[in-house]
Amino acid sequence: MSRIKVENIRHPDGTGDNISLTDTGRVGIGATSPIVPFHVLTSATNTPGLFEHSGSVDSYLYLKNSTGGAYIASRTDDLSFHTSAGATERARIDSSGNLGIGTSSINQTASGRTVVGINGSTSAILNLNHGDTLAGFLYGASTEFRLEANGTRPLIFRGNDAERMRISSTGAVTIGATGSPGSLTVVGDVNNNELAIFNNLRTTGGYAEIDFRTAGTERGNIRWETGNVSYNTSSDYRLKENIRALTGGIELVKQLRPCLFNFIEAGPEDTLGGFIAHEVQEVVDYAVSGQKDEVRKDGSIKPQSIDQSKLVPLLTAALQEAIAKIETLETANASLEARLTALEGA
Repeated sequence: MSRIKVENIRHPDGTGDNISLTDTGRVGIGATSPIVPFHVLTSATNTPGLFEHSGSVDSYLYLKNSTGGAYIASRTDDLSFHTSAGATERARIDSSGNLGIGTSSINQTASGRTVVGINGSTSAILNLNHGDTLAGFLYGASTEFRLEANGTRPLIFRGNDAERMRISSTGAVTIGATGSPGSLTVVGDVNNNELAIFNNLRTTGGYAEIDFRTAGTERGNIRWETGNVSYNTSSDYRLKENIRALTGGIELVKQLRPCLFNFIEAGPEDTLGGFIAHEVQEVVDYAVSGQKDEVRKDGSIKPQSIDQSKLVPLLTAALQEAIAKIETLETANASLEARLTALEGA
């Protein structure tokens, strides 16, 4: 096979080299020293090259090496990307700027919004890596959508360049802070406003706003009904055993020491009535949580607390005992009055 050796093809007026062919096989159009096998250089237009099909069918640019190839195609006003010899479409940018990966039909959520659509035959995943290590991913399937952090990383939500919420790898949720001391922690700096709002849109009937459960068994709830809020503890007989009368109520009540006080942080102007936890614990231990002088690992106070509603049965028992004594005295007094009346009439 004979070859034609072309070094330079010049414009008819003899000015400049329009096409150059180097001895290494590089072709330059507008470039006298092409640096790649095919080098186009121009300063006259923003479009240095054009590949055009004369018909209305799709137009492909085929990129190939010794092991395979891929295509870039023009489909009307869309640009699509294909892999393998079968030219399977893998991604598309449509005329509105929407990007579809794994799909040629990009689902727009609203008119005028540019979207990125990812589609898979079984699921769709967008991996987010840091230093070639998977940090998290978006996952979509027929029955679920996931936003997931990988490994022990927390899932963090930010706004105005600051962290607003996080979900730890163990499922603890923290709002307004970065730590997760409990399963749900809400921290805020509010003044004349609410730290949290629970709004039930129903306006009739009675419904539990918050349920408290242990291993699926309801232990209590906060409930509203016709404008009133109730704080309830489970008291169903089916949950109880060893039921017996509470006796000695008067003697126990006499051991309680009601007092006036103020909390240190509130100051002496804010006087309250109540009890001292460890004193009540000595009389009615089940009404008090925690231990006297207990501290946390960091040395801070771990305060005792009182559920004062648990004193109600004791006060009721003491009142019933007092009523019984009053009724006994009333009966005895009536008998004495009757005898006195009989003596006076004799």
